[in-house]
Amino acid sequence: MNCVETERTRTDRCEKYCPLDLVCPPDSEIFSSTFVSDCLAFNVKRQIKTLNCTTKLICNCTKDSTEQLDALKSLADQIVEDTRLADHLDSGLISDLVEFLDGNKSPQFQYYSAVVFETIVSNKGKEFKDRSVPYLLNLILSPKGYVQTTALFTLANIANVFPESCDFMIKNGVLRDLESLISNEYNHYELLESGCKLLTAFCRMKPQLLSDKMDIVVNTISTAIGYVHESVLIQGCLALSLLSDQGLVKIGTGVDRLLDLINYSVLQIVISALRTIGNYVRWGNDEEIQFMIRLSSLAVVGELLPHKCTIVRKEACWIISNVTAVANSSQMQDIYDLGLIDMLLERVRSDEFDVKEVAARAISNVFHGSDQKLFECMKDEYFPILDDLCLLFSDDPQMAALCSKILELDNTYLTKILEPVSTHKNGRKVEHRSLCD
Repeated sequence: MNCVETERTRTDRCEKYCPLDLVCPPDSEIFSSTFVSDCLAFNVKRQIKTLNCTTKLICNCTKDSTEQLDALKSLADQIVEDTRLADHLDSGLISDLVEFLDGNKSPQFQYYSAVVFETIVSNKGKEFKDRSVPYLLNLILSPKGYVQTTALFTLANIANVFPESCDFMIKNGVLRDLESLISNEYNHYELLESGCKLLTAFCRMKPQLLSDKMDIVVNTISTAIGYVHESVLIQGCLALSLLSDQGLVKIGTGVDRLLDLINYSVLQIVISALRTIGNYVRWGNDEEIQFMIRLSSLAVVGELLPHKCTIVRKEACWIISNVTAVANSSQMQDIYDLGLIDMLLERVRSDEFDVKEVAARAISNVFHGSDQKLFECMKDEYFPILDDLCLLFSDDPQMAALCSKILELDNTYLTKILEPVSTHKNGRKVEHRSLCD
């Protein structure tokens, strides 16, 4: 294999963050006064004392369930308003609370208990996870949608805080429950969203656990991305993106729907859908890549090259780069006819460096993979532009090198493709195309 042919390879994307990743700023110092600090500390101690008294009332008041419910509501309101208070609740009382609530079948008790458990487990820690998760899994089967929604939301948060809890949930059949809930189009969208959040947590935290249940997971996700509710679509597309990034789903799953969604108005949906298509191209074999090209995905993806969002532009360039790494000369002609090279050159000329780099690699791949006729045509049309770009990037050695590398093909790669075909094995031509990962 000659050194030039190794240039045409598929690549991984650089970013590892997800569309929904958030950067939370650190807490700022509010007051430094000793008097103010003492007042705040006194107030917190008073609240903790009140919360412990409330917890005792819930567990010990046997005559008036209304009083118990009011106390439970009060407990939920207070610890949701300031989640740090959950750190200071008496552990023995929390244990009693879990036991008490586990035996109470009232939907209102179940709803507020799910709210309380979410805050307690997230803040108080591992010791209460093992007791609360089985209880919350039972609430998924509640006849009341608002109870189911809160239970699923709580389980999703627990799964994100304690990834080991995913094992227990999956082993206890939660995936079947999610498939049943999400496939019911009459369920409220908030219930569907909470179910998808839990599924997304599994895909992010423990994707390998899903490998032997992938049919259920893919079927559930495919249903989710078919809905019109944006909050459901955001979670469904993200879940599919996370799995496809691991190469765990069949190439092409839901691709028709994804091609529709890459022009959606919500950025998180666009990025997740685009990344899933990119992952299919990244992990697919030659036959699967040809399938993606036949779907005219390049024409649709190409429309995103001028997108206002940098991440979207880079993802689009990345997909085109990896497609051109394996496309044949006929498909290179289609790429040329679509005007994608002009659009890629515009990215090289005016975009941010990360986008420029991927766009330049895609252009290089097209020149590498074209036949003699197309190469000569593109050379006459685009080499003068690339010459100008080399001058433009005089202060940017990396980009100047990338453009120069394409220009050098005139003396190296073209000479080789014009050589008589002499490399045969058993009467068949040996293709020198590198698909190194």
